[in-house]
Amino acid sequence: MVELILREHVGNPVMVIDEIDKVGDVRSNKGISFALTNALLPLLEPLSAQAWSCPYFRVTFDMRWINWILTSNNRRNVPAPLLSRCRVIDIPSLSGADLAHFARREGAARGLSEDAIATLAERLDGSSHRLDLRAVIKLIDSLSAHENSPRAH
Repeated sequence: MVELILREHVGNPVMVIDEIDKVGDVRSNKGISFALTNALLPLLEPLSAQAWSCPYFRVTFDMRWINWILTSNNRRNVPAPLLSRCRVIDIPSLSGADLAHFARREGAARGLSEDAIATLAERLDGSSHRLDLRAVIKLIDSLSAHENSPRAH
């Protein structure tokens, strides 16, 4: 963070930590355990962030102006001390209609045939199985590879 602020001359960068619910402890080669959660707490608390001591530079910095975005697939797995310092925004799962809309847009951008796009979108929109966005992207990748593969004579 300090290097980013100094390099970019931006005092209020946006820091994104993806899947905070999956972070665990890191163990050094000397056997010392470090938890990302414990390192973040003083940075998320405005009072302590105001006089945050950098362990590398051994200098105090005012880190109150950093904007933090912590993402999580499951809020229940995020440690309570982190949750208490964050504004929680729940985003509902994508519906079949949402996934179908994405498939139409992404399929068209990749040049898939209208038939392939329509079939995929129809299956997603009416599916009782809840697929996620990664699964839909894999389906589109497969369709794209199939449609763009050389034809056997």
